[in-house]
Amino acid sequence: MAPMKRPAPYDQAAAWCAKLSRTSIDNDELRAFFAWRRDPRNAAAFATAAKARRRQTERFVVEPDPGGFSVIDVWTGEPADFANRSQAGISEDDADAIAEILNRRALSGRAMPTH
Repeated sequence: MAPMKRPAPYDQAAAWCAKLSRTSIDNDELRAFFAWRRDPRNAAAFATAAKARRRQTERFVVEPDPGGFSVIDVWTGEPADFANRSQAGISEDDADAIAEILNRRALSGRAMPTH
């Protein structure tokens, strides 16, 4: 019987994202996660997997566009407006930060109209 191959850091990260999204996770699992994440490769893989998961499950998502990145409102399919400006053609870091703000507002019931 062949030895079990250890999953790649990204596969492990995706599994951790799923596990951490559950409402019931015990302290041993949390300690195991933090121990696993101490490895810089695992931390980078987890950041990538967490970002991908957020982009799949939230109302405002970041997508690449010809000029950089856009914050898209999945309800309308259009770039979101933020600070009286359409959020298209901006840096990925700015788009991630704006999407996070808009998603937080949407969750708290203070979603601003996008157009």
